[in-house]
Amino acid sequence: AAVRCGARRLVSPARYRVTFKPMVYLRAAPATSAAILSIGPTGTLIEADATLATHEGLWVRSRRPVAVDPDRRGWALVHGGAVGLGELLALEEPGVYEGDARM
Repeated sequence: AAVRCGARRLVSPARYRVTFKPMVYLRAAPATSAAILSIGPTGTLIEADATLATHEGLWVRSRRPVAVDPDRRGWALVHGGAVGLGELLALEEPGVYEGDARM
């Protein structure tokens, strides 16, 4: 799937756990104004294949398609401080970015 301009692609997925109660939204684009495609209840594991930093914070794109549209992947905000919320997702395992030299 194509990655938005400015996003960093992960060749090895990062794993985030939903910590916000009762859920987080998976959106069509990395913006709180974007359409909601799905939800991730507290405790859900999100494997991210891309990240993008915006004025609202760091967004991660789900590696798995959303149920409502198998051609789309949802974006979730990691920390909602800029929009009056706290931590939404906790990093459990960092991924490897495209071009990183780590092996």
